[in-house]
Amino acid sequence: MGAEETLKLLRQSSTYVSGEKISSSLNLSRTAVWKHIQSLRAMGYDIKAVRNRGYLLVDETAVLSPDKLQARLNEACIPITIDHTASLPSTQTKAMRLAAEGAPAGTAVTADEQTGGRGRLGRPWSTPFGTALAISVIFRPEMDMREAPTATLTAAAAAAEALEELGFTPQIKWPNDILLNGKKVCGILTEMQGEEDRVSSLVMGIGINVNTREFPEALQDIATSLAIVRGSSVSREEAAFRLLSRLHERMEQFQHEGFQAVRPVWEKHALSHPKPVTVVQNRRKLKGMMKGIKADGTLLIETEDGEVHSIVSGGIDIT
Repeated sequence: MGAEETLKLLRQSSTYVSGEKISSSLNLSRTAVWKHIQSLRAMGYDIKAVRNRGYLLVDETAVLSPDKLQARLNEACIPITIDHTASLPSTQTKAMRLAAEGAPAGTAVTADEQTGGRGRLGRPWSTPFGTALAISVIFRPEMDMREAPTATLTAAAAAAEALEELGFTPQIKWPNDILLNGKKVCGILTEMQGEEDRVSSLVMGIGINVNTREFPEALQDIATSLAIVRGSSVSREEAAFRLLSRLHERMEQFQHEGFQAVRPVWEKHALSHPKPVTVVQNRRKLKGMMKGIKADGTLLIETEDGEVHSIVSGGIDIT
């Protein structure tokens, strides 16, 4: 409670608030005030401290308020329930567990930090505290396993739309990487549970680099963030709301009308083709020209000999 009340005082002022004023207003010791400031900083609030002046709330865009996000979703009549934890090994792992336990469709697991996030093919996905979006949403569609690839493309289309609404120009690299200025800003992981050929639950895990300012050296040439592209911080709450809104809308469309209804959105944001690419599939490389996708979401690659190959899974490198 003390941290929340301290935050309210800071929000009410556009200038520095002295520790003495906070202490007297909230009937707290100066030591308690300092602890609350440290707690708020750990949550992602950018609070500047200057001796003899006090504390100034500089920026809170790094903070994702699950209560505010839930209120906006409720107001927009979007049936998604936020399940937020400050730090998790993986939102996807928790969402898969909740799905197996019977959690309803629309459950969205979020976290400010992932310590063991994962992407496609088991690759690690970094989510430093307060800098990115890490969201895994449970769906329970009436579909069979063969439709899973197009569900993933649907999520990519929704993510691209959300970024466009935020003022960016995203491009989708098949099947589900979202690029800004040629660098990856968003990744999507789709996992299923079911019996025989039917899907009982589908978990869409989406990670977006929002306010990440620095990347490890190995990723600097291939990764970016919304803040890097814009040159200023982006509200994680706004990004999450846009993403969940579009994801709900497009998955509803997918479930009732099929991927063909969503396909134009995916193609609108897809990398232009023909484009020279290298497909990496089961340690085998195939070079050719990307020619688009089929109705089932498979990628079409035309090699030098004129043969057109249908690529069901794998990754592509732009050459």
